[in-house]
Amino acid sequence: FFLIIRRPPRSTLDRSSAASDVYKRQTQSTWETIISGHHGQITSLCWAAKESLLASGDNQSSLCLWREKDGFNFSSTVKVEGGAIVDIKESADGHIYIACSYNTLIKIDSKTTTKVFNVKLDKSPLYIATSKKDPALVYVLIESGALLKIEGEKIKETLKVAPNATALEINEDAEEIYIGDKKGVIHIHSMKDMKEIGNLTEYTYEITCLSYHSASKRLAATDKNKFTYVYDIANRKLIGNEMCGHGGAVWKCTWSPSGMFLATASLDFSVTVYNVDIKPRQQINLNRIHAGGATSVAFKNDECLYTSGNDGLIKEIKVEKYQRKKTLIFPRKK
Repeated sequence: FFLIIRRPPRSTLDRSSAASDVYKRQTQSTWETIISGHHGQITSLCWAAKESLLASGDNQSSLCLWREKDGFNFSSTVKVEGGAIVDIKESADGHIYIACSYNTLIKIDSKTTTKVFNVKLDKSPLYIATSKKDPALVYVLIESGALLKIEGEKIKETLKVAPNATALEINEDAEEIYIGDKKGVIHIHSMKDMKEIGNLTEYTYEITCLSYHSASKRLAATDKNKFTYVYDIANRKLIGNEMCGHGGAVWKCTWSPSGMFLATASLDFSVTVYNVDIKPRQQINLNRIHAGGATSVAFKNDECLYTSGNDGLIKEIKVEKYQRKKTLIFPRKK
């Protein structure tokens, strides 16, 4: 008798095998370019403006640094010894901090891709937040509900915030730290003494991500129930109503450099870009952009957005060209 083995359908992109280090950058249309090179599910993205590179991490302990000067055609790949990469942030000196699931915080020199140092943590990290002023300062939220203040290679302070803490962001202008939890509360702490000084309670579902935009003084928050909120953080007020551009939990959010656009990623396979500067708010939906779900978003500038997913792909989206394709027009600030 004959045994027929049906091969799963291949991606339309010619991706490399797991044993190869061949990287591909392939233009799909005038508004979308695909970048491949990861062999696992991509968990985090970060645009590092000082070095003009895109950092991406996956669940197989690989950090890829895609440089603009190389046209993003190949990456410098660093294999870390800390487990799956859960978060990536740029430091004030242009280097890369990565948080890994095996209780590790690592700093990578973005020019040489060598390890600057690593810090062992008590528990697995959830989020990191880096200072834009001090390259040695980083805050780490870990699974036990503790917030760590790390300077250089040393843990300077430890604050027990909540056993159900889920998200982290900092505001150096107001010297505030924002921590989201599973009950939908955003706790506000002072950077000076780490004490809680207030909270935001519009949410009822677990907060998954926080993102602060310094120039506009706005804090964005996403939850597991498909909603996104924007706060005027100086006045502690919600701006407008909640935004619902997804059909499932929203995992990541990020602001464009000008603060005009807010992008969100969801495991419903989509990415949504909101224009929050006009009323009523407008949005573009990049539906089914990543098989298995969209996991992260990062703006290079107001015109260029990077998205990642469980399919192991990065997509470069030209926002304005996509808008024209969908006959949606987002007015510019005057």
